[in-house]
Amino acid sequence: MPAPRLEPRLGFAAGFLTLALLAGACGDSSPATGSGEASAASEGVARSFCPAVADLDAATATTPAGEARPPDADAEVRAVIELLPPTSPLEVRAFFADAETYLTADTATAEFVEATDSLAVLDTSTVRTFLDQTCPGVELLVGGALDGLLQTTVAAPATTQPAPATSATSAADEPTSETSSPTDTTGSVQEVVLLDRESATGLEVSYESTTISIDGALATNGALSSYVDSYQNDPPNVLILDVFMTSEAERQQFFALADLLLIGPDGRGVPPIGFYSPAGEEIFGIQIEGRASLTTRIPFPVEGLLENLDGYSLAIDRDQRVPQHLQLDGIIPTGYPIPLEISDEVFAVVVPTSTDGCDDTWNMTLTSAQVVLEGGEDEPVDRSARGTRLVHVEIDAVNATDPDPEGFLCDITTGQLFGVNFRLVVDGRPIAPKFAPLDFNNVDLGTAGVRRVTFEVPTDSTELTLLGHDDDDVLATWTVEMPTIPGE
Repeated sequence: MPAPRLEPRLGFAAGFLTLALLAGACGDSSPATGSGEASAASEGVARSFCPAVADLDAATATTPAGEARPPDADAEVRAVIELLPPTSPLEVRAFFADAETYLTADTATAEFVEATDSLAVLDTSTVRTFLDQTCPGVELLVGGALDGLLQTTVAAPATTQPAPATSATSAADEPTSETSSPTDTTGSVQEVVLLDRESATGLEVSYESTTISIDGALATNGALSSYVDSYQNDPPNVLILDVFMTSEAERQQFFALADLLLIGPDGRGVPPIGFYSPAGEEIFGIQIEGRASLTTRIPFPVEGLLENLDGYSLAIDRDQRVPQHLQLDGIIPTGYPIPLEISDEVFAVVVPTSTDGCDDTWNMTLTSAQVVLEGGEDEPVDRSARGTRLVHVEIDAVNATDPDPEGFLCDITTGQLFGVNFRLVVDGRPIAPKFAPLDFNNVDLGTAGVRRVTFEVPTDSTELTLLGHDDDDVLATWTVEMPTIPGE
């Protein structure tokens, strides 16, 4: 009688199984380097990924899946895992993690049954595509164990009990959310849900010159220690996010556990359980070097086993600044920036210089004006404080001073326009700039200099008036409405 076969369904299954867990289960292992060329732990195995795959294929080529294990399979599969390129998709890491157990564990153990169940729901087409693109010179031997595991179905050995029946949760024409239900040794049912990647991934927000996006999302009611380093007080249900961050600025960026929250549909936020590397190793903060990127695995406790991400968002909330939200079920516009209408009118502004009797004349034109949540890289504070917004005004000023200054001192002091000379009247109260250029760097006669002046205003402000050097120099007036941000 043929061995029972588990029907395939798209999913991560054990997509977050980590290299750290594998090392603990199968022996010593050294982490992969940035190039994916880490040295393997075992003697006599390949020292780079593609040759290691070829060696594993050769070692298991004549061994039917689920039958006697070849003596070299343990070392060969561990070498492949150690040498996986750091950019490998989660499905690839999951495949080789389960393949190690499948090829080396006793078929009578619960670990073998779980690996079989996981492989049955894994999207092996992603693994096959990755191998074809990464190792074009490696052709898997047809009929071998590795080739068999990459087929659309996985045969369960006759020595094991059939896995419980499972059912897909998606319609053919809608985003998929798949579950698997392997039974553990205690009789309870563990489930893994691959959450809709189309909504969770591909989204991006910016926080203080750092872009933030989601690489993967998975929910489970199984042990958290299956996905990251052992955690003693497992919550009954978790959502695990792979968060990708890139620093666009030169300076280093750091996020602590208290800086991130998972916001649920009810508006309440919960902090992460911890921060982990993609290999599942715990880290104590997300530290990104200037102009570099980093992926962090972040689990959150949730109520019940999630089947979708509807109403959930990842919030970056720190230092009493305006929170930033990455909506996990789609992009929710924040309403910012708010463009402020400007005209092409030229304003002639006379500004006294540092020399008595010498005045500069500037022909000013507003080139842009907007209300924003973040400043620029050259400003000491990037993110607006709670209850405030930043008003950016860019001004093109042409030095139109009399070309015949009276004396040497007038000659050397002309062409200086100080940003602190500007004022913004906010609901009748004038305020000075929060950030402004010290001067226009001695702009030569007849030439222009463009500078940005930034004001900090209360969120409930409505009437704004921009003034030049004195109260008679009205450069613009605006009526605005500034929406609040959730959690502010």
